[in-house]
Amino acid sequence: KPVIGGRSGGVIEAVIDGETGLLVNPHNVDELANTIIHLLTNKEFAQKLGVNGRRRIEKEFRWKFVSARLADLLNSIVKYY
Repeated sequence: KPVIGGRSGGVIEAVIDGETGLLVNPHNVDELANTIIHLLTNKEFAQKLGVNGRRRIEKEFRWKFVSARLADLLNSIVKYY
């Protein structure tokens, strides 16, 4: 499914604006409303965002990939000290 996230905190790293979802000013109700309308009236674009988001999750955020990156990071820290 396509996602809409606020431009704040970790959301900015999680959502690639225009590719895996859309980012909006979390304090701008009009921008949020217009973005929702945009997704509801552009079904092909909304579907593309959803597919791209799913692919990114499967590629970069599955536990085996995240845990491997964490293990590499921890090993580099241990070697440093």
